[in-house]
Amino acid sequence: MKQIVIITCIGAVCIQGAYALESVFKNDDTSTTVNHAVVGIYALVTNSNKEVNAYYAQKQRESSSGSGVIMSAKGGIVTAYHVVRGADVITVTTYDKKEYEAVVTGFDEFCDIATLKVKSGMPVESFLSFESSENIRPGHRVILAGSPLGLAGSFTAGIVSAVNRVGVGNGAVNFIQFDAAANGGNSGGPLLDERGNVLGIITAKYRYSAGIALAIPSDLVKQTIDQIVKRTPNRHASCGMYVTEMNQELRMLYPGLPAQGVFVSGVAKGSPAQKNGIEFGCVVDAADAVPVRTFYDLFSVMRNKSAGDTVTIGYRNRRGEPVQASVVAAERSIRERFDPWNFFRIHLGVDVSEREIAGTNRFVVRQILAPEMTKYAYRFQEGDVLYRIRPGGVYAVYESPVDTEQLSYLLNSSIIFDDSLLYLDAVIGRPDDTPRFHKRVTFEVPMRSISF
Repeated sequence: MKQIVIITCIGAVCIQGAYALESVFKNDDTSTTVNHAVVGIYALVTNSNKEVNAYYAQKQRESSSGSGVIMSAKGGIVTAYHVVRGADVITVTTYDKKEYEAVVTGFDEFCDIATLKVKSGMPVESFLSFESSENIRPGHRVILAGSPLGLAGSFTAGIVSAVNRVGVGNGAVNFIQFDAAANGGNSGGPLLDERGNVLGIITAKYRYSAGIALAIPSDLVKQTIDQIVKRTPNRHASCGMYVTEMNQELRMLYPGLPAQGVFVSGVAKGSPAQKNGIEFGCVVDAADAVPVRTFYDLFSVMRNKSAGDTVTIGYRNRRGEPVQASVVAAERSIRERFDPWNFFRIHLGVDVSEREIAGTNRFVVRQILAPEMTKYAYRFQEGDVLYRIRPGGVYAVYESPVDTEQLSYLLNSSIIFDDSLLYLDAVIGRPDDTPRFHKRVTFEVPMRSISF
């Protein structure tokens, strides 16, 4: 009996060993080719970006690291723009640990794509080709290559979890979602098929959730690179409205919403949408006669538009009346923000107004729109004063918002975990309370609005 058990265990070990040695690539040489075509990138920021308005001063990084892909025999490199954003010195490290100085030759901040050129001396042993991302489907096997945490030549494998993932970030990219392990330093590296072709460029990992990472699809990467090479930058179109997909919370907040469409949760001041009567609480149900039910429906129309193009928006106003508007799109601005009033309404369920208290401008809860939202434990009462805010982030400090611009900045700084979560501390109290009786409340709310 013991002999049978021993033979079974040895057999199991042999089978497991044979499986472990099987390559994730179709060809065993592919890993070498990929390894020689993927580089590590180290970007150093030495100059501070000083702006007149301190509220909008950008937080400067001392350094960042990521990966990149050699995409041609001439040594051109593509990476994620956020890896090299604002860098004064960029160092590229090849598989054999040799370092070369590089410069940015072009970028698209909205698509998060940048191209680099090594100044001189880098031999090109291999480069990778792009495979169309059009036929990618959930369940397809994918491989990541790059330098996570500085560990060059690392590979991880997984599957495609979803495609056309639009409800993330600024709404300019239809991401590929995958479950392969991605870590700091993978950004800018390739998402590969089993033949070593590039299906996308890795751009983000959800730090708040395990097994969720995103890549920019190769078709969009190729289109962006082509525009950079031809020096014809994409003037991304924007109507200036923020939308949220319908959900149960919205229907509790606003009974009587139409069955189909996306909810307008904010409109930029002076935007094309505002000029055409679109406002908070409207529901967009069509774009260029295409029915709109999800983010992707609206994205599929807007991605083919440039600034100056006209898009016909069908929507229902706050009285439920159908309206058609011919909206001339503006050029999207990286500074785009919607006003804080709409932000409080859609994410916190309260209406806020400005009021002078003891000679100082303050923000006061004017009305509770949705008592049901107290399940998030930020128990507002009408008349509460927002005395101080500490935005999300390890080193954040409390500030007392005294004007709309500062409040907008503090709210924007509180959107963390790759734009997926609003987190901030607030100190609130009654107008006649002394600081001793002020109370601290914590906001932790999923973000579900993107701009178009």
